[in-house]
Amino acid sequence: MSADELRQARAYLLRVAEPPAPALVAFVAEYGPVAAAARVRRGDCPAEVLKATEARRDYDLVAQDFARAAEAGARLVVPEDDEWPAWPLLALDLAARRGVAEAVPPLALWVCGDVGLGTAADRAVAVVGARAATEYGEHHAAEFAYALAGRGVPVFSGAAYGIDGAAHRGALAASGVTVAVLGCAVDAGYPAGHVKMLERIVLSGGAVVSEYPPGTPPARHRFLVRNRLIAASLGDLRQCVAVQREFSQLKDLGRQNYRVQHVLRKATCRLDLQRSGREVETAAATVSPPGT
Repeated sequence: MSADELRQARAYLLRVAEPPAPALVAFVAEYGPVAAAARVRRGDCPAEVLKATEARRDYDLVAQDFARAAEAGARLVVPEDDEWPAWPLLALDLAARRGVAEAVPPLALWVCGDVGLGTAADRAVAVVGARAATEYGEHHAAEFAYALAGRGVPVFSGAAYGIDGAAHRGALAASGVTVAVLGCAVDAGYPAGHVKMLERIVLSGGAVVSEYPPGTPPARHRFLVRNRLIAASLGDLRQCVAVQREFSQLKDLGRQNYRVQHVLRKATCRLDLQRSGREVETAAATVSPPGT
């Protein structure tokens, strides 16, 4: 089995079932991507896998997907690659064993940007929040991200309007690494108002990431599915700052969720980053774990 065969098999499998596709992921884990792809094409697979793939298994658009990815400057990162974020994504496997239905690792990831995905995820903190955010919320999201990125901590978010966009901009202002995880294809041009920001993320040493094949449009359910990847991709720090919104999937994955509760104008917030030996200080906000 060559590296090209393996990559092409995973590209095919990404398209034949809508993520998270737990039955297909388990099938691939059992038989390997090349054998699993061949069996899916023939319809020679268990009933649950057949149900998940029967509508799309004849859509063999692998060559087209790689061509479109190349036009967008994207590459396919697979679990067999050294840069695969295996340690962070292990949280999905552990959550699945506890019965969390949506805790399914991706079959592969389309990535724009030169940063090593595993290296970025191993030390990342996510800053996420509401799309319909207030100016106050966006200010503090940007401030948190600026402080984190300025201390060498990669900032993950979802590129949405509101808090997510503010977080990415804050990290970029600090000349830090930020990674946008999308609920559509990396070449979808969505959200339209953030296309230039996404380009800047890539050019500044960050990455734009998606498990959806090139050309896949945005959809509400895809953003909800995408959230599990943001929650999982937090590495050893296992922390997330949620501004003006709860991020419910974090608890299922054993991640710590800090949320901005209120402003103290002259106060300083310290967010202790586990195992990093660092504190992040931002002006004028207090942060507490949920339930406090």
